[in-house]
Amino acid sequence: MKKRTNIEEILMNLLAENKLTEGLRVQYYLNIQGFRHYLGFSFPQIKLAILTDGDYWHGLHGYWTKRETGISNRIRKNMRRDHRTHNLLWSNGWTVIRFSETDIKNHPSDVVNEIKKSIFDKKFIEKREKDRAILYEIIKDQPLPTP
Repeated sequence: MKKRTNIEEILMNLLAENKLTEGLRVQYYLNIQGFRHYLGFSFPQIKLAILTDGDYWHGLHGYWTKRETGISNRIRKNMRRDHRTHNLLWSNGWTVIRFSETDIKNHPSDVVNEIKKSIFDKKFIEKREKDRAILYEIIKDQPLPTP
């Protein structure tokens, strides 16, 4: 088991404080179409993946501009991997929620509410699945981006 990041620790505490740990898997590895995906948090029984993205390493909120004149190749690679992972999970029936470091640290109640909605709000879940079915029909024959 790898060491959790600071934002993963914060999110774990938020989940525990809000009694959102039943069925929760932490550091869950999932193989889809020959690719191994690390899910920081997941509820596999309802196919919900919760991913945390550090602002710098995932190219978020323009944070990288404070340190560099441009996005490094590693950050670009992370961003492409994030996109591919999201699409692979989604096209295999998973709901993916991504939270940035900024969201987790500055808007914890919004983060918790989004997770609760994805787990418990039946109308939201039904609409999400209808939208997924419609969109999947539109894109099902399109190739996924390469890593």
